[in-house]
Amino acid sequence: MSADQAKSPAVSVVIAAFNAEGTIGETLESIAAQTFRDYEVIVVDDGSTDRTAEIVGLIAAERPQVVCLGQPNRGQPAARNRGIGAARGRYVAFVDADDLWMPEKLEKQVRYLDAHPEAGMVYSDAEVFDGASGKTLCLVSDK
Repeated sequence: MSADQAKSPAVSVVIAAFNAEGTIGETLESIAAQTFRDYEVIVVDDGSTDRTAEIVGLIAAERPQVVCLGQPNRGQPAARNRGIGAARGRYVAFVDADDLWMPEKLEKQVRYLDAHPEAGMVYSDAEVFDGASGKTLCLVSDK
């Protein structure tokens, strides 16, 4: 193993996925589009009965920072805990298997956490949109 392979990433992105074949690919694409590149992605397939694990496996074959762990269906909290257990990053970021990230999300959050070591967590605004039309349905913000 090279020194680069042994180096822990800054962020471990954890995705709990159950029967997410229709959305997991796009979710992983939004992570791949991040401007911040020092991350790993841990997808925990929580006993899916569809092609979720197969789709993640195909993506992982092309992207070494993506791994897929399988487990019997035990629910999102158990799947997230399994992902946390496998995480090597300084920070852990959760994303649902049907969510998308804006390209600068990790960059902004890591920059903030690095500048504010007293902070225990960060969060961001969320935009709820219609997947078919792309129309924004609502914006969740603290502003």
